[in-house]
Amino acid sequence: MSKRLNVIHFTLVFVLCFNTCFSLDFINNRGINHTQFTDSTPAFLPVKKSELKQIVNRISDSLKYYYVSIEEGVEAGNYIKNQLENGAYDSLKDPKQLAEKLTEDLRSVHGDLHLFVSHREQNSSQSPSHGSTPNNRYEGLSKVSFMEDNIYVKFTDFGDWNNANDARQTITKLAPLFENKNALIIDVRDNLGGVPYVVSHLLSYFFDKTPKKLANYFIRYNDTNYSIYTEPNVSGTRLPDLPIYVLVNEKTASAGEELAFWLQGQNRATVIGQNTIGAGYGAMEHRLNERFFISISNETEVDPVTNKGFQITGVKPHIVIENEKALDKAMELIEAKAQSGTPDLSLEGLRERISAIDVNNIGTSISQLITRYHTAGVINHSAINELGYAFMHQPKKAVAILRMNTILYSFYPNSFDSYADALVANKQYELAKTNYEKAVELAELKSNRNLAVFQENQNNFLATYRTYNQNLKAIREVLNHYIQGTSAGEPERLDIAFHDDLNLYSIDGKTKDLKIWPGRDYKKIFKKGEKNNRIGRIVSIDVENNIAMAKVEITRPNSTTKFIDFMMLLKIKDQWKIVHKSYTKIPI
Repeated sequence: MSKRLNVIHFTLVFVLCFNTCFSLDFINNRGINHTQFTDSTPAFLPVKKSELKQIVNRISDSLKYYYVSIEEGVEAGNYIKNQLENGAYDSLKDPKQLAEKLTEDLRSVHGDLHLFVSHREQNSSQSPSHGSTPNNRYEGLSKVSFMEDNIYVKFTDFGDWNNANDARQTITKLAPLFENKNALIIDVRDNLGGVPYVVSHLLSYFFDKTPKKLANYFIRYNDTNYSIYTEPNVSGTRLPDLPIYVLVNEKTASAGEELAFWLQGQNRATVIGQNTIGAGYGAMEHRLNERFFISISNETEVDPVTNKGFQITGVKPHIVIENEKALDKAMELIEAKAQSGTPDLSLEGLRERISAIDVNNIGTSISQLITRYHTAGVINHSAINELGYAFMHQPKKAVAILRMNTILYSFYPNSFDSYADALVANKQYELAKTNYEKAVELAELKSNRNLAVFQENQNNFLATYRTYNQNLKAIREVLNHYIQGTSAGEPERLDIAFHDDLNLYSIDGKTKDLKIWPGRDYKKIFKKGEKNNRIGRIVSIDVENNIAMAKVEITRPNSTTKFIDFMMLLKIKDQWKIVHKSYTKIPI
C-alpha cells in the first residue's frame, strides 16, 4: 500500500515512582509489571530464611485482605505457603530471582498479570523507567504520524499516578490535531497500561458533552463502588462523529485494553488486531519489607451495560488479523469508507453489506441499511421478505431483516407471518406466537386470500410450542431440584435431578488437565439440613426433541467470582435427567 507519511515523533518519559510506605499504604496502578531499570543492578544482601518466611506470610495476609476475591486471594497465598514448606524457594538467595519466582507462582494460580512481587534495594540509584527519552514537548506519547487526511497516534502507555496531570495536559495539546480529519487511528499495540483518567480524558474528545459512563468499579476490601465517565468540559473541539479505528495486539494490557474496551462498549470505534492480554483488574502496591514490594489486584472493573469485564478474557477485536497487518487493514477500511460516498445501492450490494456484518454485533446496522435502501426505492416488501429467508441460516440477521417489513409494511399479514418464522428459527417462541396471531388477525380483518395458509402455519407452530413448553417446564423443575438440593441441604432432590451415571467435568486451574468428578461423590458433600449461601439462577435452556442444554449460574453473597454450569439433559422414559455437568469459575 503506497501512502505519503508526514511523520512527527514526540517522545517522553513517564517515571514510575514507587511508594516507600508500610503495608497499609499503597499506590494505584493500571499497568502490568514492565519496569526497566536504567542503572546496573547494585550489590544485594542474600535472602535469609527468616526474611523469606516473613515475605511469604505477609504476601498471604495481604492477598487475603486486599485481593478482589477473598477465596482466590487465600488460594494464591496458600499456594506459595505450600511452595515454601516444600523448599521451592530455599535455593533462591538472590532477591531478584526470588521476586521473579514468587511472581511466577502467584500468577500460575489465577493468571492475574497485575499480581507481581518486585525487589528494590534501599539507597540504590535504581530509577524505574518506561524506557523513553526525557525532555520532550509531548510527554507520554511516543509517536504521532499523519497519513494524508487521516491521523495516526501510537500510545506506548498512559502514564502513572505521579504524572497523570502532565499526561492529561499532553492530550489537551494534541486534541487540535484531530480536527478536520476524516478518520483517526489509535494504536495501543504493546501498550502496557497506565492511568484510567488519562484514557477517559482522551476519549472525552470523541463524545458529546453529556457524560458517558465508561466503567463501573468495585473494591471488595473496603466495600467501595465508583464509576468513570467522559468529561463534560474539555479544552478544544469535540469530535463525536469522527470515525475511530483502534489497533490492539496480544501485548495490549491494562489501561491500554481499557481504551479499546470502553470505545467498543460505547459502539464508538472499530477495534482491529489480536485478542488483548486480559489484565482487567486495578491494582495497588504494598511494601512487604525494606526491599520487597507486591502489586495486588484490588479493583474489579465491568462494562456498565453488560456487567462484564476483560480480566483473563481480554478484549476481542471486531476484526481479528495478524499484528503486522492491522494498520494496513485500518487504512483499507478508511479508503473504502471514503470511496463509498456513492454506495452501491443495488439489491446485491445490500446482500453483501449484510453478509459482512458480524452476527454477534448487529445492533441497528441492518435496520439502517434496510431503511436507506427502501427510501432509495431499491427494495420493497417482496424483496425484503426474500432477503430475510435468504439469511434464515443466520437467524439473528433474518430476524433483523424481516422485522423491518413489520415496520415498513405493517398492514401486510405476510410481514408478521414471515417475521414469526425467523423468530422460531432464532428460538424466540413467545414473540413468534404473538406474530403468528397478528398475521391471522390481519388476514381475517382484510379477508386475505392466504388466510388458510396463515392459520395452518399458526396451528403447526402451536402444536410444537405446546410440546416445547411442557418440556421446558419439566426441565426447569429438574434444574430447580439441583439448585435447591445443593443450597438448602436437601440431597434427596439431587437424586431426582441427576441420572445415576452422571459425572462432573472441569479443567484443573493449575495443571490444565481434565478433572472428572463422579456424581455419586459430588452428592455426598451436601448433608441433609446443612444450608449454605449458594444462590442459583437458570440462565438459559435450549431444547431439541428429547435432548436439552442448560446454563446455570451459581453465586455467593459478596463474592467477586461465580460458577457457571453447563448441564446436558436427556428425556429418558418421559423423565428429564441431568446426565452431564461441566463447570468453570469466572469473575463477576
